[in-house]
Amino acid sequence: MKTSCIGILFIVVFIISDRAWGGREPIPDAAPCVLILNSYHTGYSWSDAETRGICSVLKKQYPSLSPAIEYLDCKHFATMKHFEKQKDLLVEKYGDGYFSLVIVMDNPALEFAVKYRAELFSSTPIVFCGINGYEPSMLQGQKNIAGILEDFDVEGTTRLMMNCHPEATDYVILHDWTVTGILARTKADEVFRSIDHTIKLHFIADQNAQAIIDTVRHLTPGTVILLLPFTRDKAGRVFDLDEFAAMLSKNSPVPIYSVHEAQLGSGIVGGSLIGGESHGRQAGQMAVNILSGRSCDSMSITGDMSFTAGFDNAQLIRFGIPLSLLPESAVIINRPESFYTRNKELVIKAVVIFVTLIVLILILSVNIIRRKRAEHALRESARTLVESERQLLQSQKLEGIGRLAGGIAHDFNNLLAMVLGSAELLRKRLDGQPALHKHIDRIIEASERGTSISRQLLIFSRPDQAEFKPISLTQIITGLVEMLHHFLPKSIVIIYSGGCGKNDMINGDAGQIHQALLNLAINARDAMKNRGTLGIRQTRVDAAFITQRFKHDASGAYAAVSMSDTGTGMDAATLGKIFEPFFSTKPQGKGTGLGLSIVHGIVKNHQAFIDIDSAVGRGTTFTLYFPLLSDKSRSE
Repeated sequence: MKTSCIGILFIVVFIISDRAWGGREPIPDAAPCVLILNSYHTGYSWSDAETRGICSVLKKQYPSLSPAIEYLDCKHFATMKHFEKQKDLLVEKYGDGYFSLVIVMDNPALEFAVKYRAELFSSTPIVFCGINGYEPSMLQGQKNIAGILEDFDVEGTTRLMMNCHPEATDYVILHDWTVTGILARTKADEVFRSIDHTIKLHFIADQNAQAIIDTVRHLTPGTVILLLPFTRDKAGRVFDLDEFAAMLSKNSPVPIYSVHEAQLGSGIVGGSLIGGESHGRQAGQMAVNILSGRSCDSMSITGDMSFTAGFDNAQLIRFGIPLSLLPESAVIINRPESFYTRNKELVIKAVVIFVTLIVLILILSVNIIRRKRAEHALRESARTLVESERQLLQSQKLEGIGRLAGGIAHDFNNLLAMVLGSAELLRKRLDGQPALHKHIDRIIEASERGTSISRQLLIFSRPDQAEFKPISLTQIITGLVEMLHHFLPKSIVIIYSGGCGKNDMINGDAGQIHQALLNLAINARDAMKNRGTLGIRQTRVDAAFITQRFKHDASGAYAAVSMSDTGTGMDAATLGKIFEPFFSTKPQGKGTGLGLSIVHGIVKNHQAFIDIDSAVGRGTTFTLYFPLLSDKSRSE
């Protein structure tokens, strides 16, 4: 028994040590083992975008797949002398045959994979992408390999440049001296000459970044820059695509176009752009097909590329390029969102509300008779309101009128609150009897009017309790005029004219001002014996007029509200007493003598002024002057 256990233990130790010293074996998993061989370094926008595109397709097919990614860092070490040691490292890490598929990105990675394939990937299928300047000799003797070539749409970008800048006479071509940069330069030269051999071309290359920026900074109008691949300057400094584009745009007085999507948004106007992510997705789909059982050798090496006409709206505005010069299919970034895009939910709600209102209007149009009855009831209520006011003002002649008026108003409010509350409860309990709702609504409406009456009582007894806030004087006057049309006899003609313009805002209590104007209208009616013309005029005067008329240092503009009648007028003796409490020219029992006293108190409470023009036989005109709010006061 002991011998058997020792034998088993020896076998286990042997297997473990063999795996420790030998190459790594594939870990059983539903997802295949995939290696992505990146020519450059993490953080380089083009290859990072390629990787994102590849992984997005692979993970869609194999959600648990986590590819191994190895970086060759050939932007910083362009001589590729480190490849031998890199190969030894990969042999140590993975051995041969560990991966189900190898994806190589860009020229250095393809060169590495082909050179060391026998030691690393002898029987592993290879998919490549991002290859510039492809020649069949690159894959001589290789099998089980397929991929996608990279190309730049120099011609498409050139035609966009010429279309957007027909006045341009000089074109500056900027590139580096990498393999990709040299190939792009050659192609650009061919394209420009084929389009127009008279074009002036200026190539900037083999300089350090600062020298290039100094050259660009002194370019003159009529020049356009075509930025080809530039990732390494003469001094060996490595740049990311968007980093160099931003640096160049910051110092360039002329528009810059490019062939790389990664540089859109970093200062270029636009171009016919190739995107690393879409390129990577193409390679990822080819990899999925191979992992699904399709042979590499059955696939052709394709150069089909998709380009996007992309533009930056900020740069279009900067150089005054109209949108009409762009292709219809152009993608424009940094474009202001439309109102609908920003407020889609709000617009939809508004449409729903609008439709609902139309339906309600159609329903309400059937009830025209009810509306007319309601208008009649409103006119009757207005007459009742004025009559109630007259009776209340009459009672104020009693001793202790101030405290009594306040006490009456307070108690009246309490009673109205009870009536209003009871009416609301009654309405809810009679929810199934709509025929009674009309009467209950009248109770509620009358209670609310009663509350307004009690508030008017307090104007005389407690003028300091007014609720001051910015209000529209025009709205108060037009509302009063509409009420007077229903309230005054038809034999009195009402003429309303004028206005304060756009700024008619004052700081005041709307109820008090309405009360003051109503008192003046009632006095005018009585003075004309229910027959004549009542004129209401609204104008605007300056501070100089107020200062001269009332001997008061005024500032800002004032709103003047005049109310004139064609009544009997008043003599000088009467004019000297009209604002005294309880003074009245009416027969005994016809007035309280408090109407004009209340008007005078309201005017003073609003830091306003009142003026009277009257003579026996030619009527009377009262003019109230209210200080208008300034624009600053209104905004506060």
